[in-house]
Amino acid sequence: MTASKLSAHPLLITDTTALTTLCTRWSQQSVIALDTEFERSRTFYPKLALIQLAESIEQPHQYLLDALNLPSISVLAALLESTNITKVFHACQEDLEVFSVVNIATKNIFDTQVAAAYAGMGMQLSYQALIKKILNIEITKSETRTNWLQRPLTTAQCIYAAEDVQYLLPCYEALSDQLRQLGRLEWVLEENKMLSQNKKEPSPEAYYLSLHQAWYFNPQQSMVLKVLCAWRENYIRSHDVPRSFVFKNNEALAIAEKMPQAPKELEGILGHQHRGLKYTEILLALIQQAVKSIQQGEVASSVIRPVVTQKQFKSLFSILKNQIMQIAQQLGLPESLVLSQRLLEKLVNLLVIHDRETINDQLPEVFNGWRYKIVIVPLMVIFYRWQAENAGSL
Repeated sequence: MTASKLSAHPLLITDTTALTTLCTRWSQQSVIALDTEFERSRTFYPKLALIQLAESIEQPHQYLLDALNLPSISVLAALLESTNITKVFHACQEDLEVFSVVNIATKNIFDTQVAAAYAGMGMQLSYQALIKKILNIEITKSETRTNWLQRPLTTAQCIYAAEDVQYLLPCYEALSDQLRQLGRLEWVLEENKMLSQNKKEPSPEAYYLSLHQAWYFNPQQSMVLKVLCAWRENYIRSHDVPRSFVFKNNEALAIAEKMPQAPKELEGILGHQHRGLKYTEILLALIQQAVKSIQQGEVASSVIRPVVTQKQFKSLFSILKNQIMQIAQQLGLPESLVLSQRLLEKLVNLLVIHDRETINDQLPEVFNGWRYKIVIVPLMVIFYRWQAENAGSL
């Protein structure tokens, strides 16, 4: 497929009947390209404004689905959830989150940013750079900071939005061919499958456990952190406001650590102009509630100390990182794609907790597939050798 010239007037869809007819047509195709425009600077949940779609017929068209004027986009669910149609995105994580908010679980995706990384083009390649590298076409990003919630959309906005999907299908075909030649197409499909699995937010009561910096908190501080985070998560989800409008994670940690008892003390942590100060009385009452819970015998689970913070494992991480670097050089891939720092820490945590006989049953999907033999097994061999050599000091 070659890149087509963009129509000066991409087709704007505001009618459910027209969208239903188009969905029937798109459902007969093997691949479509998608992007979304949304706003979430003042909300917890992203507000979907526009869905861009390009079809894979010989004379491609770009469609702009006006999510603000369409009564419902539920008719898209069958299309996006179909495992028979490949959905091509670039840097899809936010797009998938937007669809999940409207209860659409997008399946069978192909992320051109991920594919480009596996093809040796570097991590986090922008759409603009991808088009230039593969198709030698320059596109401008003049509407990057535009207001997608305004109506009517300007011609410039429509053209800009349509360009975001116009070149995705030619890039998909070029990248698929290149990855097939490299023997890495299956690797990318594995990665994309994991991306398409809905990642759920922790429950409000369990949110504090995701703040790993709190591993050193005492029981009282842990309870304060739990209560503060649970209240905030329930509040922002029910009022649809960002976390930062109440308090950020680092501020939650500071409040729990210092446990202020008076408004002035809380102001000293948040700053006198912080939005969260309008919740001063609530936050101070929550701290007292947490202290009372501790006194009545309640216990909050402690945040598990990450292995990477423990001095005795410092030499191990150095050895493992060196092994990852060697594997990355052999494959011609970025080290972070072979195994990121976050995944390395997760692997070591699992190896410390579980014994050799059961570890394979505990490995998450990301450690299986192509990574298992090439990356994980060599790292496990190093870990068990290091563990045996340092048994006396652990």
